[in-house]
Amino acid sequence: MKQFRYIAEDAAGTRHKGEVSAANDDAARQQLRERGLNLVELTAVSDDREAPAPKLSQRESEDVLVAIAELSNSELPLAEGLRAAGDDTPSRRVAKALRQIAGDVEQGYALDSVMSERGKFLAPHVRGLVAAASRTQRLGVALDDLVEHHRATREVWGKVLGAIAYPMLVLGMTLFVLAFLPIFIVPQFKQMFVEFELELPAITKAVIGVSDAILWLTEGPGLWIVAVFCTVLVTFAVLACFGIGTPMTHRFTTTMPLVGPIWQWSGTAAFTRLLATMLEYDVPLPDALLLARDGVRDPDVREVAGSFASGVESGKTLSDLLTESNRLPASITPFIRWGERTGKLPDALRAVTDMLLLRVQMRTVLLRSIAPPVVFILVGILVGFMVISLFMPLVSLITGLT
Repeated sequence: MKQFRYIAEDAAGTRHKGEVSAANDDAARQQLRERGLNLVELTAVSDDREAPAPKLSQRESEDVLVAIAELSNSELPLAEGLRAAGDDTPSRRVAKALRQIAGDVEQGYALDSVMSERGKFLAPHVRGLVAAASRTQRLGVALDDLVEHHRATREVWGKVLGAIAYPMLVLGMTLFVLAFLPIFIVPQFKQMFVEFELELPAITKAVIGVSDAILWLTEGPGLWIVAVFCTVLVTFAVLACFGIGTPMTHRFTTTMPLVGPIWQWSGTAAFTRLLATMLEYDVPLPDALLLARDGVRDPDVREVAGSFASGVESGKTLSDLLTESNRLPASITPFIRWGERTGKLPDALRAVTDMLLLRVQMRTVLLRSIAPPVVFILVGILVGFMVISLFMPLVSLITGLT
């Protein structure tokens, strides 16, 4: 099968551009005549099927879905609109995917069939939702819902990263300031105390001990220990932000004070939102759990969703599985139980999502507003403690001399 790019006019004289797949030139011309088009120019091009579109990232899949959703809700010719969208997009991968879908549509495949069966470059949860929506004749609405889900998830993670970045920056600067005194000031006081052979109080000895420990950590083997620890900590944080890692590393991340619950709530909210969307289009609960698993980034949530799918297939309810696992926030279980009892599980999942996102918003506001003042107060207390502990022996010395 060859690919041909054409320029043709319809009966009204309107010019059309696009591509068709055919065995040869004559077959391509015949296809255009059957569409009521008068051929102006026909050029053979390389066949898109020889180089299938690569698997897309979540953002690239979203761009493809936006283009398809806009065309599905309009009266424009689908294949030509997809090719035009491919020409306008700056991403070569997205353009190739759109042209591949357009080529399949021109060959007679239905759009839902192209996306659910032939669109291997799309994520599994996208193909599953398209297949379900095609049965309910609501493909355009389903694509809009899926795009909104992706955008909302990205927005939430942006807020999470923004809320975490500012306190971490303040904390890093604070640690730098606190390290200045033990490294550069305390050793000089220690040398003076030794020269005067002063009897030091307990708090002064404690400060000098901390200074010696910090000095050890800044040179020799101690420096390597600090470097390894900081590297591991930063790696865990970065992996968690991008949804990379193992369920164990993400469970470790969720145990971090203040910040950990934000990660757990965000990952759970993304899962419940996508699961609600799947159920609204009549996807069976076990399949919906597996598709929602494929659409979230948190490895811990993905593992839980897979185990939930197996449990539901064995006859257990989702609320019972939540109680047994204790891996997701316990506060969502009453919502799920209510949804199962009333037959409104999608509504219950939407309510869970709203509740968790509200928690994320409140916690991020708390971090932005309270964390810096608390850090500054702690810095003031620590600096004051160190200054008092260093000057207490000097006061005793001056008193003795007078």
